[in-house]
Amino acid sequence: MKKFFLLLFAFTCISLSTEAQLIEDSFDTYNLGPVLNQNLAVWAVWSGSNNADESIAVSDEVSNSGTNSGFIGTGPGPQDAMLILQNIDEVGVYELSFMMYIPAGRTGYFNIQGQTSPSGGAGNGGNGVFNSPNLVFNNTASPNGTPGLGGAYPGIADADPAYSWSYPEDAWFPISIVFEIAEQASESGWTMTVGETTLDRQPFDDDQVIGAIDFFALDANNEYFIDDVLFDVVAPNSVEELKLDKFSVYPNPVSDLLTIETSELVDEITIYNLLGSAVLNINPDNQTSVLDLSSFSFGMYLVEVRIDDAIKTIKITK
Repeated sequence: MKKFFLLLFAFTCISLSTEAQLIEDSFDTYNLGPVLNQNLAVWAVWSGSNNADESIAVSDEVSNSGTNSGFIGTGPGPQDAMLILQNIDEVGVYELSFMMYIPAGRTGYFNIQGQTSPSGGAGNGGNGVFNSPNLVFNNTASPNGTPGLGGAYPGIADADPAYSWSYPEDAWFPISIVFEIAEQASESGWTMTVGETTLDRQPFDDDQVIGAIDFFALDANNEYFIDDVLFDVVAPNSVEELKLDKFSVYPNPVSDLLTIETSELVDEITIYNLLGSAVLNINPDNQTSVLDLSSFSFGMYLVEVRIDDAIKTIKITK
């Protein structure tokens, strides 16, 4: 197949620390075929027993960058790969991004896992810890599933998803998942962006642990590729987190003017785009700031508010 190069988002993670990225994987350093023991720190399998049937495969059929990508297919369900996200449970904001390619008419699937086993396999005695519904692209098990439509299904055979999104076939498109772990479980959750569409924030369905992404061959029609995987800290827990009741940011989504109101004087406000670049930085020294974002491109941004040694990062869309 012809290679497609999507420049819509580079999706390098926004990092406020000096540490290297937690994961950066383009599959180009691997031999073709099952990943198996080529990178056990990043890729495991659902059963925890590394084997070729479950392992993600390295393919040179299509790639978003370089020569290789990761391949999951065809079913019914032999490949069940786990992208290990290190069982993170520390307060902070983390972002996973990757590129995805689904050939026309084919099926794609993954879910978000909580605590994994020591071997990198499914936790909870091998039954898995599901922190998301079934995230399906072209759900052939659903009576209303269709190519080019993705959805979050509590049950695979459900007629309609809890929420849905569109995606391009035969083309690379970006996926970003921002995880927020807060002191209070009720304030924790994750937000997924598919292409240019940012979905509503979702709670963790089970535990407050960023364990893994389960890339699974859902059925015999399953065939998809992933590439350029990045996972990193967006906002570290090395500083005190501002409480939500201390400030508000509105409207969100924003059209032109963004208002930030706080109960204390703000020392600094920084807005980052998804390339990690600061596109605005001010030191307002007041409790109400009105920012003109009319010249900003449409998309998602992170607004960092700092008061003394406390910090809070809020995602906004325009």
